[in-house]
Amino acid sequence: MMKKVFASILVVAMSLSLVACGSGSSSGSSAPAAPAASAASSAASSAPAAPTGSTEKFTLKLAHPNPDTHVFHKASEVFKQEVEALTNGNVTVDIYPNNQLGDSKEIIQSVSMGAVELNISSSAQFSVFNDEINVLDLPFLFPTRDDAYARLDGDAGARLGAGLEDNNVHLLGYLDGGYRCMFNSKRPLETPADFQGLAVRVQDSEVYFGMMNSLGAIPSFLPWGDLYVSIQQGVVDAGESGLAQIAAQRFYEVAPYISLTNHTFTANMFVMNKAKWESMPADYQAAIEAATEKMIAFEREQMVVAEQNALTTLKDNGATISEVNAADFQAAVAPVWDDFAAKFGQELVDLFSK
Repeated sequence: MMKKVFASILVVAMSLSLVACGSGSSSGSSAPAAPAASAASSAASSAPAAPTGSTEKFTLKLAHPNPDTHVFHKASEVFKQEVEALTNGNVTVDIYPNNQLGDSKEIIQSVSMGAVELNISSSAQFSVFNDEINVLDLPFLFPTRDDAYARLDGDAGARLGAGLEDNNVHLLGYLDGGYRCMFNSKRPLETPADFQGLAVRVQDSEVYFGMMNSLGAIPSFLPWGDLYVSIQQGVVDAGESGLAQIAAQRFYEVAPYISLTNHTFTANMFVMNKAKWESMPADYQAAIEAATEKMIAFEREQMVVAEQNALTTLKDNGATISEVNAADFQAAVAPVWDDFAAKFGQELVDLFSK
C-alpha cells in the first residue's frame, strides 16, 4: 500500500497544478516490543498533500466496533479530518463507533452491499469473503510488530486484499489491533493445562476454534457486543482480545484474570465499498489513500501507547495479571499450523512466516 499511496499523493499534487494553470493562479507488559520508525510514520510527518480539484459531493459512513475512547475511533477522526481537508469539504466522513450500525459480521456485509462505505474490523471477520485471510490468525505468526507490518504492507497483505474485490470490498490498509491476550472469570491462566474445560468466546474463525481445542478449552462464537453480559451470566468463562480493548470495555469487572499470552497479532482491515471507491474521481481516491496513510501511522503508534496504558488500567482496577512461557503455548498449538497448511497450502503459510 505504501508505494501506491506515495504515487497517489503525486496525483493529488498534479491535479492541483492543473487547476492552478486553468485559473491563472509493549511495554510494561510482556507484549512484543514497539516497532522501529516506519515509512508510514515518516510519511505522516512530511508535508501534507495538496487539496484536490474535483467538486463532486460525497458522504461516507465509517463504522467500527469500539467505543469512542478507543484508538480506532481516534484514528478514524484523523482519517475524517484529512479527507475533508484534502477534498475541501466535498467528501465528508461520518463516524459510527461501538457497533452503532450493527456488529462486525453485519457491517462487512453492509460494506459489500454499499449500505456502509467504510469499516474497520478484525481480519477474521473478512474470511467469509476470502478464507485465505485466516492465515493472519495463526498463533504466534508475527514475533514482533515490525514483522507484522512488513508482511501486511507488502505483497502478502496485498494478496489478501485482492481476494476481497470480487465481493465488492476494496482494502485501504491494515491497522494494528494489538497482540491478543486472555481474560476470564475463573482462574489465572499460566500454562496450557490451565485452559482445560474453560468455555471461551472466540472469533468466528476455524483457526481460533482449532487453537482453543488444542489447549483443551471449549470454544464458541458469540457476537462481541454480547460477551460482557455472557461472562457475567456464566454463559462463557472467557474471551480474548487486545489489552486496549479489554480495558476500554471494562472486561476486568467480570473477568479479572488477565493472561499475557500474546497468542495472535490482530490485523484490522480498513476497507471501503468497491463500487463507491470506483465512482470517485482519481484525486478523491488519492486523498483517501493519503488520509489512510496518515491514519495508519497515527494508529500504529498510538496502539503501543494504548496497550501500555491499558495494562496500568487493568492493574489499577484489581485485575490479576499472569505472565506465560510462550514456548509452551507454541508447542501446544503447533497442530493448528499443520492443519492450516494441509488445507490452504504451505506456500501461503510461508508467505507470511518465512
